[in-house]
Amino acid sequence: AATLSSDGTHLAIAFDNKFLEIWSAAGNTWKQLNVRKTLKRVMGLKFFDKNLYVADKTGDVYRYSIGDAGDCGELLLGHVSVLLDLEVSPDGKYVLSADRDEKLRVSCLPNAYSIQSFCLGHTKCVSQVKIHLLNPNSVISGSGDGLLGTWQYETGRNYSMTKVLSESKEPVTVIACSFLSELVAVSLNNHSAIHFYNFRPQTNSLSERGLVEIPAEVLHMAFDSTDTLWVLTVSQKQPVTLIECSGTEIKIVSTETYLGSLNAIVQESEFFEDKPMIRDWKLLNKAIGDEK
Repeated sequence: AATLSSDGTHLAIAFDNKFLEIWSAAGNTWKQLNVRKTLKRVMGLKFFDKNLYVADKTGDVYRYSIGDAGDCGELLLGHVSVLLDLEVSPDGKYVLSADRDEKLRVSCLPNAYSIQSFCLGHTKCVSQVKIHLLNPNSVISGSGDGLLGTWQYETGRNYSMTKVLSESKEPVTVIACSFLSELVAVSLNNHSAIHFYNFRPQTNSLSERGLVEIPAEVLHMAFDSTDTLWVLTVSQKQPVTLIECSGTEIKIVSTETYLGSLNAIVQESEFFEDKPMIRDWKLLNKAIGDEK
């Protein structure tokens, strides 16, 4: 698992060996701030304020201070099942935790033992949860039943349910929200395509925008400050793909010189030897009941 702070100054990476690294941007370079050992394998990460929120596979959420290497983490809340993702509301009042037992739990901060609401309606595990900044009071969820849900998370009210592919039962793997526009990007397990939606903040609904075929299945993706979508895939030949989303057209960027060097760096790393996120999907498939 990995996450970047909203201002782009901090990066957190959690490895399968339970080591958690926090990096800080210093000028044009990155400096490692600290390394911690977590109790269990990390499934989700989220920066907020000067803290890092961590969800693990036993169902617990911890809060760590970014700069204090000696901080062993504060236990905030626990689920009885595996956590698959988490989010923190922009006002810092709630932590949203998604688990394999079909529910999204909204807990109050700083006293997370106090539950504000549950968002119920998915029939499989809730694999992704993202708040779009166009409406900070609602949340978008993705699940093992291939559905996208939109919710008023403070009350648990469901606004809409959208099937990504009517003929597919594959789970939602990644949701990415633009910082500049209504765009939402969604990927499915075992699919080499990205589905784009427009998030309508007035109605808290999603309308289909289009689909872009990519070289391989998505591992992770995120929008940058220019509304370009960076996509990391399982392809060893072309692990990184850029998709330009500004304007009316959504298309793959043809920047062979830059991406060629970037892809070479990823290919030479140990990324494809470990495939940590592939192992995460074995766990998720088990949670869904998928025997593939």
